[in-house]
Amino acid sequence: MPNEDQLACWDDPANWSAWGIYRCEDDPRLIVPKQTRWAGWTVNFAQPGAVSLLVAISAIAGLPSLIAALVGVEDPLAMLAVVTASGVAVVALVVALDRHARGLPLRPTLPRRGRLPHTLREELQREGIMLLAEKVRGSITLRDYRGPGKRSAFSRNGFSGAIVLTQQRFIVRNTFRSLVELPIDEARSDLLDLCADGSDTLLIRFDPSRFQANTGGAVEIRLRTSLARSIVDSLRSPHR
Repeated sequence: MPNEDQLACWDDPANWSAWGIYRCEDDPRLIVPKQTRWAGWTVNFAQPGAVSLLVAISAIAGLPSLIAALVGVEDPLAMLAVVTASGVAVVALVVALDRHARGLPLRPTLPRRGRLPHTLREELQREGIMLLAEKVRGSITLRDYRGPGKRSAFSRNGFSGAIVLTQQRFIVRNTFRSLVELPIDEARSDLLDLCADGSDTLLIRFDPSRFQANTGGAVEIRLRTSLARSIVDSLRSPHR
């Protein structure tokens, strides 16, 4: 997913020519959406590999079909297989070059269920981790919830996630994203209704409208962890 700086580059009309050509040296992406998003994708011509990519795409897309025609392949199924293989090769090349341009590994790293992503873990370690629980079973319940693109009188979904408390932040995540992420001072305020329900359940309630405009209702998160009381004590004690 592009970050704010990359989106700012893409949104800046100065980086687009009248012919729809995109050039932005500060945007490391090789492939970007066109100005009209539904129209497809284009190349960031400010990146060194842009021209090479276009040449490679043309070669991969057209050369196999040309060779098949020259050697006399007439079977429609065989021609379809050639065209399909060419398309797959083009997509693989585009993805590989784009990831390389952004400094990402060629093979995407899939999120580990209920675990912190490596980059986030390193960031939190620098902040100073005080409490950490991973592969935590939990549930999130929405009551009379309303928000952009979503309304729910009642819904409850289970997940596997992580809880982390550092010197600077309090975070509750599922496998893919943060459900709660607050600076430590805000986590210690009355924004969250936080308590230990028994010895092994952390209960978090909050009003989403206090964090995001155009939302409302009630959100409740339950997490099964032996650190429940320790987390509550750390966030509710004024001496910590």
